[in-house]
Amino acid sequence: MGLSAYLRSVPGHGTTVIIEGLQIASQAALAKPKAEGPRPAIEGLRVLLVEDDEDVLLATATLLRKWGCIVDIQLSIPDEVAECDLIVTDFDLGAKATGADCIARVRQVLKRQVPAIVMTGHDENRVRLDLGDPEIAILAKPIRPAELRSMMTAEKLKIDRLAKKAVESSR
Repeated sequence: MGLSAYLRSVPGHGTTVIIEGLQIASQAALAKPKAEGPRPAIEGLRVLLVEDDEDVLLATATLLRKWGCIVDIQLSIPDEVAECDLIVTDFDLGAKATGADCIARVRQVLKRQVPAIVMTGHDENRVRLDLGDPEIAILAKPIRPAELRSMMTAEKLKIDRLAKKAVESSR
């Protein structure tokens, strides 16, 4: 490499290393932007997140935003519903409300079958019966981030396929 190295060591006082022949990098070279990798499939996904435990709600919202999602957070079934691509809801929402009630309300207000993911600590069969819709995905608590992201990515792919079909059929 054409460099010279010098070492000096004094017991009890430390070691000095001198390397000669290194070139000083320009500020432009040091500030080189990182290469952009592929964008997450769920980036830009509008998610309605409903969870009655505020700590869980905020932690999950932070995670979804880190993945590039646009997140509307609610501690209970919302009275007013903003347009969304996906509902992610807890099953138990307190005050005898359930994720099934939440999904039904959002779908009623938006007048379409908004895809949904339900997070629960209950028996999946019991939750499935209450939901009454085999298309609604269920995740068992505790939720692992990779599991949630994978399920959201699958839902996003379904949304994209339906949108593509709608465009093709309108031609």
